[in-house]
Amino acid sequence: MDIAVVGVGVNLSIDSDGMCVAARIGLGAVAATALLVTEAADALIGTA
Repeated sequence: MDIAVVGVGVNLSIDSDGMCVAARIGLGAVAATALLVTEAADALIGTA
């Protein structure tokens, strides 16, 4: 049996109204180096 292991790091900045104003998402163990997933992070900005 093979077991996949992936690491995920998330950094969110939330304002006083609960709105996401900044986001960064990183993935580890999916490529030779860590990957920033900017499309997913950008999708979170402006959401509550």
